[in-house]
Amino acid sequence: MSQEWQDHPARALLAKDLKEGDIPIDGKELGPKKVYQKYKDTDAFNGMEYNSTFTRRLHDLRKAVETSSEAKKVDWKKHPAKAFLYNSFNDKVIPVGYLDTIGPKGVWHNHCANHAAFSYLNCDSNFVRRLKFVETQCVKKHKRQLDDQIAFDLFHKNNPIK
Repeated sequence: MSQEWQDHPARALLAKDLKEGDIPIDGKELGPKKVYQKYKDTDAFNGMEYNSTFTRRLHDLRKAVETSSEAKKVDWKKHPAKAFLYNSFNDKVIPVGYLDTIGPKGVWHNHCANHAAFSYLNCDSNFVRRLKFVETQCVKKHKRQLDDQIAFDLFHKNNPIK
């Protein structure tokens, strides 16, 4: 990697936005051309061309950011952020079905970004995956509670106390 690219303001801008989740790491939603189109008019992209070099550099940068975020492994099983998300779903602060309304970024910006439990976490693919998992677990538990109540009520109806 050239020293020129290493110190380039476009690289710094892209790296920051990748870490903050403004550019998806996986590249499915926002490919290299769309990323270029999004930033081409900024001062950091002054003189930058869309070509195979830009595509390769963006790919390498995505890989580096993903690797660095994976290097900071989080013990999610008992993490306070997980408990916060779970309680937020239970209390209906974060709506079940958030994907259709505010999306993962909206959840991050509205509920998580300024919370202490998320101080060293990022809005990245790990956050999106974990958020979806917590939502699924909350929905399953709620369904089980409803099923248990129905079974309990049926038992009491069929077996009255004498």
